[in-house]
Amino acid sequence: MAFQRASGKTNIQYRAKTASTAISNGALVYTASGQLIPADATSGDHYGIAMKPVASGDADYASTTKIPVDVAGEDDIFSVKCAESTVATLLALVGTYIDLTSSVLADATASAKDALLVVGVVSADEILVKIASRENILRTATT
Repeated sequence: MAFQRASGKTNIQYRAKTASTAISNGALVYTASGQLIPADATSGDHYGIAMKPVASGDADYASTTKIPVDVAGEDDIFSVKCAESTVATLLALVGTYIDLTSSVLADATASAKDALLVVGVVSADEILVKIASRENILRTATT
């Protein structure tokens, strides 16, 4: 499971993807040189959630075609898997900022980039988050 909208109004915009770069459906993305790229543990200023997968077998894989992205707003909440295994551990994170392991997985053990604000717990491996480091507020630099 990747990022899925849990609340807030969908805001679909189309942005050019980076050529020859795979993007999972539901991946958190940001822009590099004006084109979408999957987020990772070092990314900041995230743009939103990819609404279409990009794979090496796609006819336009090597092109910078536009794909739909659900742009994350200030109060929007998303569910995402987390690399933790107990509800108690995750409940202790509510109200804190955490990082990403990858474009589709939260990292409850790191908070160097503060990419996500934990606002709730769904299960032992799924949390509710706000995207804290968003492109439109320039909160966190990509390193």
